Amino acid sequence: MAIVTISGDLTEALDLVGGNTYSLTALCNLGSYNVTSTTVGPNSRVTVKTNGTSGFRINSTGTWNTSYIDFTSKNDLSRGEDVGGSGSPAAGDQTVGYLIQTGTSASSITMSNFTVNYCTPATQTPAIGHLANSTSTPWTLTNGRFSYVTVANGTGDATVIIGTAGPSSVFIGNVALTNVHVDDTCQINQTTGSAAIRVLNYGTLSLTDVTVRYTGTGNRSIETYCNSGTHTINMTNVTSDAKSSSGIYSGVFFNCNGVVENITISRCFMRNSTGHGFNFFNNGGTQTATIINSLITGCSTGGTYGVYRSLGSASVTHTYNDYYDNANNCFEALHGTEKTTNPGLANLPAGCVIKTSTCDRPDGYAITGYDKNGSDTFDNLVVNEAVYSGRRDGSTPVRIL
Repeated sequence: MAIVTISGDLTEALDLVGGNTYSLTALCNLGSYNVTSTTVGPNSRVTVKTNGTSGFRINSTGTWNTSYIDFTSKNDLSRGEDVGGSGSPAAGDQTVGYLIQTGTSASSITMSNFTVNYCTPATQTPAIGHLANSTSTPWTLTNGRFSYVTVANGTGDATVIIGTAGPSSVFIGNVALTNVHVDDTCQINQTTGSAAIRVLNYGTLSLTDVTVRYTGTGNRSIETYCNSGTHTINMTNVTSDAKSSSGIYSGVFFNCNGVVENITISRCFMRNSTGHGFNFFNNGGTQTATIINSLITGCSTGGTYGVYRSLGSASVTHTYNDYYDNANNCFEALHGTEKTTNPGLANLPAGCVIKTSTCDRPDGYAITGYDKNGSDTFDNLVVNEAVYSGRRDGSTPVRIL
């Protein structure tokens, strides 16, 4: 085990060695150099700690391709070596986005079996994310968890935990998040321009086995924004539980600005305490959505809806879904024609939690990643790390923590 200090920009390719702790004492720009990881595994993880304000910047053609890596506070002595920390990490005590893409050249972020802990990204800077235009830039994030990440900037647009920050002119390539979890130790305390996951102007966005369950007064849990090209969004086994006290506008907000957007939502669990569930905003484009085998609940404040169209003629087909405890269980038919096939049957997959007082289907666990823990209420479910953290290749699950 060794401590490796990084005190400036890369001058050659960087290989992160399993078991080592990398201490960033200054901003590290990748430039044209690639970052990889070797000799890593469940028992040989890489730890990255910072001076509290510095992170990695992908600012040119360099790429990031790592596995089994923990980004954490220098004060966290439970991971890696002691680089002079207090031993008492606190939520958001690192005022930094750990891995930020700022360049417009071709590059990529590929990361698996990772954790991101204890940071407060600066205004318009995500914990992990993208700031500049690059349509050839893909992200692939697999088996990851975000814990004790705090967005509490008060002002400034587009402050997020994962994703794209900045104006709507920011472009990015295809994005795939699989088994990625924002847990309820994270907080979003900003009521405008904030989200747990925000992706703008992508090609294809794929969210699979993704859970967002933050606390605070955040604006949205997931936001997509498209104003150029044709886009495909696939959400499968996504749990969005916006457990905020106020300020939630939408659980998931689909913003289609004059483009073609095709959306498929399957086997998802949506709960939103103070706003709409799925909100479709179609500003002059062609927005087509299918919602199937999903559970939408808890949108219970005033004029909120489980599924809502706030602008334009989005075409929404919802089949075999269950809506309950919403102020309005389906959605307000503002525009267009909706096609509904037996929406009251609640023909959900075996993995969905069901409120037994309104539906006679068997109880289970809520989507991939939760155990029922002896209750049919979502609040009493607990994260099952073994269920959550793997099985992409059918092998025995690997704990990511």
